[in-house]
Amino acid sequence: MQWNPNKYLLFKDKRAEPFNDLLQHIRAKNNLKVIDLGCGTGEITKRLSLYLPASDVLGIDSSREMMDIAQKYSNEKLIFKCMSIEEFIKSKSKWDLVFSHAALSWVDNHNELIPRLLSFVNKKGQIALQIPSNHSHFTFTYIKETAEEPAFSEALNGWTRCVHTLQIDEYARILCENGCSNIIAYEKVYIHLMNNVDQIVEWMSATSLIPYFERLPAKLHIPFLESYKNKLLRNWKEAPIIFPFKRMIIVADK
Repeated sequence: MQWNPNKYLLFKDKRAEPFNDLLQHIRAKNNLKVIDLGCGTGEITKRLSLYLPASDVLGIDSSREMMDIAQKYSNEKLIFKCMSIEEFIKSKSKWDLVFSHAALSWVDNHNELIPRLLSFVNKKGQIALQIPSNHSHFTFTYIKETAEEPAFSEALNGWTRCVHTLQIDEYARILCENGCSNIIAYEKVYIHLMNNVDQIVEWMSATSLIPYFERLPAKLHIPFLESYKNKLLRNWKEAPIIFPFKRMIIVADK
């Protein structure tokens, strides 16, 4: 997918809030070998690197646009590589920390993905994941409803995006069944105050709407956004808007 880093960074402080929670559960050690899966523009990866002194940190992302931004944070201990998570899981590398912040919801089949990620973790290492779980909220379901309208459904050939994330207890079960200890698994609602519905549209345009825009002809982008915005206005008529966003925090020792 072709990401727009400038759009994504419009709400970077809000998007980084769950990282602060995830970081509390990561053991700060020196000289670790760390992989960040889906590192985006690299700010989070840089913060992770600073938290883990003298560690070798690799950030990967499939977006060349994101990688162009991330490269400015590179140093002898922090490097970035354009690579998808799907490509990574075909490798045989080993890491002391396998980390991912808000990227795994774009990857299919988590029942197989999570055990595969655990296979990359060294003994006594950690896995630390933040996975968005807001896909039942109307900000997401209205996208699918809009895509199913005749004008857009025809152009999309009936396609809508399927999200393959699991329930939080299922992640805990998988970690336990794969021999993990010190398992931390919880879901948290992050409350974002937004000025208006237009900001919600901007937020979603930087992430969940991307695969729809890639499949729709350019002439249908604005009509799609207008239809989507009108649906949002059913729920939000006054400012400020309270935008709740659920995310899962998952950490375990190998």
